[in-house]
This record gives sequence, structure tokens and C-alpha cells, in this order.
Amino acid sequence: MHSSFPAGSPATHGRRAGRALRRPLVLPLLALCALVALPVRAEKVQEVGPPIPEQGCTRCSVQAVFAEKIRGVGATIEFMELKNGVGVLYSAEDPRNVGRVQKAAEWAKHELQAIAEDPDDYRLCSYCKATMAVFSKVDREVVRTSQGAIFLMRSDDPEAVRAVKTLMSKSQQKKDRPPAPSR
Repeated sequence: MHSSFPAGSPATHGRRAGRALRRPLVLPLLALCALVALPVRAEKVQEVGPPIPEQGCTRCSVQAVFAEKIRGVGATIEFMELKNGVGVLYSAEDPRNVGRVQKAAEWAKHELQAIAEDPDDYRLCSYCKATMAVFSKVDREVVRTSQGAIFLMRSDDPEAVRAVKTLMSKSQQKKDRPPAPSR
């Protein structure tokens, strides 16, 4: 398997990236998520992370590439507050793009999980280093839907749950701002 990054880009480096992509994906019961999820708001996809994603940072690069992939297919985003985290529903307006949304979400999940499991194997900016202790406690899952995917971020750690809910809140606040320009 190979990464979707161009050869030599920061996110292709790291000993564990290849192994992380081969791990089986465990899918939770979608019905259970629907019972505990509270839809918050649907909007166009925006980037979330440090104020200005830093070039050379693997995590920033993964998030920027993921946002670009989702934005490129014209997907919408809906946030769902969960008891122990958040769910982000990415929906493709064009049924032909559903697979692209699903693949992009699974790719981002694997890359972010690999970084969280062994951050010393990756180049990280000061923001990503500072938040890694909290975000490494977040379990990430992707559930495929008929219109796209749900990206679940959950944790048993109260600080990590607060962090992902703050991330969701900041994402919602950015809805009125235009998306960041492509790199």
C-alpha cells in the first residue's frame, strides 16, 4: 500500500505509517451512534487545527490534505456531540463522490492514529507537540454511510473529550469564514 501524499512529502515519512494502514478497521454499530448523537449543524468543510497550519509538520499536512480532499468533492459536514466525544459526518452531495469521502476519512484516521501512537517518528510543529498528549488519548473510528462517512473521535479521558468538543466548537465558529487557500 502507498500513501496518498506525493513522494517526499512530510506525511510519507515515519516507520509506522505503513503498518497503521494495514490494521483492520473496527466499525461500531451505527444505530448506537444515532441514539447517543445530537446533530448540531451542517456546513461546508473548513480546516481546523493551529491558527496557521505549519509546513513541515506531518499532522498539519495530514489535516490540510484531508480538508482539501473533502473540499474537492464538495462534501458537507455535520457535527454530532457524543457523550464521550464527537462525531463528524461528511456527506457527498454527488453519489459518485461517496467512495472518495470514505477513502479520505479512512486515510486521515489511519495517518492521525499512527502519529498519535508514536509522535517521535514524525515532524510536528509546536502546536501539534503541545496538544499531542491530549489527542493521543482519543480513539478514532470511521463508519461508512450511504452518503459518506462518520469520523468518530471518542475517549474515556475527560480532558481529551473536552479537547475534541472544543475542536468541534472552533470548527463551527469558522463556518462564516472562507476556507483557507490551497497550498
